[in-house]
Amino acid sequence: MELRQLSYFKAVAEELHFGRAAARMCIAQPALSNHVMSLERELGCPLFIRSTRRVELTRAGETFYDRCVRILSDIDLTTELTRAAGGSRIRQIRIGSIYPATMGMLPTFLAKIARKFPDVRIHIASGNTGEIIRGLETGQLNLGFIRPVENIGSLRFVSLAHERYYLAVGHANPLAAREEITIDDLRTQKIIAFSRQNLSFTERYFNEKFAEYDLTANIAFSCDDTYSLVSLVSAGLGIGFAPEWTLDLPNRGFELKKVSGIDFRIGLGIAWNKILWGVDSGLHRGRVGSLKSLWRLIMLTTADKPEVPAAIRVDLGAIFVSLELSKSTWLVTSLSPGSAKMSRHAVAGGDIAGLFACFDELRQKAFSREGKLYPVVVIQEVGLDGFWIGRALNRVVWIESHLVEAASIAVPRRRRRAKTDRIDGETLVRTLLAWKRGEPRVCSMVKMPTFEEEDRRRIGRERKVLITERVLHVNRIKGLLFCHGIRDYAPLRRDRRARLEDLRTGDDRVLPKHIKAQISRELDRLELLLEQIRTVEAERDALIVEQATSASPAALLLGIRGIGSEFAAVLHSEGLFRHFDNRRQVAAYAGLAPSPWQSGSINREQGVSKAGNPRLRTTMVELAWLWLRYQPGSRLSCWFKERVARNGGRFKKTIIVALARKLLVALWKYVNAGIVIEGVVMKSA
Repeated sequence: MELRQLSYFKAVAEELHFGRAAARMCIAQPALSNHVMSLERELGCPLFIRSTRRVELTRAGETFYDRCVRILSDIDLTTELTRAAGGSRIRQIRIGSIYPATMGMLPTFLAKIARKFPDVRIHIASGNTGEIIRGLETGQLNLGFIRPVENIGSLRFVSLAHERYYLAVGHANPLAAREEITIDDLRTQKIIAFSRQNLSFTERYFNEKFAEYDLTANIAFSCDDTYSLVSLVSAGLGIGFAPEWTLDLPNRGFELKKVSGIDFRIGLGIAWNKILWGVDSGLHRGRVGSLKSLWRLIMLTTADKPEVPAAIRVDLGAIFVSLELSKSTWLVTSLSPGSAKMSRHAVAGGDIAGLFACFDELRQKAFSREGKLYPVVVIQEVGLDGFWIGRALNRVVWIESHLVEAASIAVPRRRRRAKTDRIDGETLVRTLLAWKRGEPRVCSMVKMPTFEEEDRRRIGRERKVLITERVLHVNRIKGLLFCHGIRDYAPLRRDRRARLEDLRTGDDRVLPKHIKAQISRELDRLELLLEQIRTVEAERDALIVEQATSASPAALLLGIRGIGSEFAAVLHSEGLFRHFDNRRQVAAYAGLAPSPWQSGSINREQGVSKAGNPRLRTTMVELAWLWLRYQPGSRLSCWFKERVARNGGRFKKTIIVALARKLLVALWKYVNAGIVIEGVVMKSA
């Protein structure tokens, strides 16, 4: 067995096409086929199922492919490790650094690298901690010197040094001459505070201290960075807490003073992406003797190791948990403060008490490591279990529950990607970490409806199901009669029973007794459905009358001509009861937002997204057609007629969807802000 045979087999297995695989490996197709057949003869079993239309892997081929990928990856890894040990083949390392590291430990760090690896080019990118973390996550940076943060995501972090925060006081401030400053001395001063939203320990500590000593009202300015803070202090606009590295700033116009009762030290360390680097060593256990050994260990493991990414140790302010729910088992994946990896626990499906016991066990383990009881932040996908688990979790003070739309989570776009509950659980935890860190587009969190709002939907949805069943029974009766030449029977008429007795077939025969008996039983089921529909509609009308006194959206919609009880109830219960910030959110919730495809020279429209509430979207399209009939003089109807006339009477179905979107936005403005639709006709009192 030769190494090139493994490479050829891997190419065919990934392309599933001998021609493309041959072009990829720069070899003639007959030669590639001969190598693969030689490999199959050596193994004694076929690896591919070949036909004139396609190529597929056999079961043995799939097993051999997994091992083949691992073997080739290990060979590449060995090659890169050997080259990295010499230090001559590594081209460039990108390092992100905050300003304190640039002035402090970074020059010493780089000097040792230059002596050991003289051929390596190093690029330094300055920024704040949040920017460097995002660069490490995306692979734009290899290493980063950052401050510790609560939610560092999928990164490793090793603390290297600490420095204190002191009170920065301008030279002209009377406190500059004081040897000792107390908390009471700050009550007469204007305070300059940080306002960054990256969950930094610094912001959290000082915000808690300001609230504890009733100093929040004294905050007159807020800054995103230390430079702005010390500049305002130097200008005499107030006082603020700054790190001790600011003493090295040139031409500084402030002094650093210690305040009794406030003793805060902030760490400074190095971070890297374990998933991108493949680093999983003893760094976080304190086995690094020097910066030089840290650099060497990271450099020797930059090759892409083919293993499943493991969780990493981070300093967290909470226990982050994901739930993978099924009928039989709930898989709990958690990342706790002080833990080196994600842990997994199985709970029987539906056992909410067992789930709480699992959460309590996680808190106790974190308490034994860190000496503090942490809150639990939970994420789960919206699915068959609905919202009851989220409501049960939100009743507990120390649990924060979130529900995410599964389709909004980014996944690999490979043709064949691995999908297991273990992988999905880790992905959910990392998504939650990124979302809590302030990444707004990492996923779409679902707003949980109240118990009453969810129950109010039942009326409209039950009626929809009953109407569908009624159509099925009516069509079945008409189909049975059509086989005997009867075309004019209407099962929904009140005299349906009497007309059934008088029916005669197309060849003037009496309707056979068995088919008549079957149709009679169908009519029994149909009449039961009609009675249930009347009952549901009575409940719907009673609910609308009950809400009419409170000027609810349903009552307001009923005042518009062309909108009846069913449309008003569905629009209210399915969409307009929610809060929306703008019209784009309204259209997106109904799945009526456009989906452009703009990439390079491609610029086309794919149509509406259809990603929202399907019941609301269907109702709006139906209402748009009826709007043209009952509101022909409204501005929206005139807009529709103008667009259709401009296209010569074509594209009515496309334009009606646009009208449905405009109409939904107009109704949302009407029920929330009282903006009446231009040209609309209201019902007479």
